[in-house]
Amino acid sequence: MVYGLGRRARVALLQTIARSKRAHCVIEDGMPIRLLEPRDIAAAVDVLSSAFAGDPLLVWACGARERAGMRASCRMTSTLWTNARSAYGYFEGERLIAVALYQKPGKQVSTWRALRAGFWRVPLAAGPTAAARIIKAFGHAEGYKEALLNGAPHFYLDTLGVERSAAGRGIGTRLLAESLADLRLGAPLPCFLFTHLAKNVALYRRLGFELIGECPVPNSPVTFWGMRQKPSPETSASPSQELIPKPLERVDRV
Repeated sequence: MVYGLGRRARVALLQTIARSKRAHCVIEDGMPIRLLEPRDIAAAVDVLSSAFAGDPLLVWACGARERAGMRASCRMTSTLWTNARSAYGYFEGERLIAVALYQKPGKQVSTWRALRAGFWRVPLAAGPTAAARIIKAFGHAEGYKEALLNGAPHFYLDTLGVERSAAGRGIGTRLLAESLADLRLGAPLPCFLFTHLAKNVALYRRLGFELIGECPVPNSPVTFWGMRQKPSPETSASPSQELIPKPLERVDRV
């Protein structure tokens, strides 16, 4: 039915079909991965707060109010990328147990967008010092990323986390592989991420990421490691069980 159309019309039709396929993906064992909807945001906050409890960056930034700061920060990022249609969830039945949040090329986060998405909650929940430290750390990392990538288009993995009760089952790895393959249906671009845990560098290498930069945040205990995964037939197609690496339960957010 495509062949009666002109080239531009065929391309537009195929892109529309690809977008419709991204509305709902199903991994091999039948557990669904789909784009998050606004109704899922509260559950996403619960999942990420569980996955990142005790995170050293948030402990440094928020001190004793780390949990409150974590929930406020997770609500902002979950809202941002759910509204941008680049937030994925892994469900068991109706229960959300893992979340992957991406920034698409060209989707910059202005101060106004961050405030509207809920960053205003951070100083209320964790104090003004916590908000200032978070802005400092992630602002420094963002500037470093822009210089490192020099404007090259890419997907940015902002957050990947699995509820702790579901850890150790390879769910994080599956969600990462499937969601990236879904994003790359429309644009086969590299994916970039930061981790602020040195032990995660080896985990990401097993997932096909290469270390391309190291970014210490001045006057803080925080260092970000920048990693990039280039698209390939293995990473831009739905993975088989043999291609799924060792389970990954937790990924850092930026």
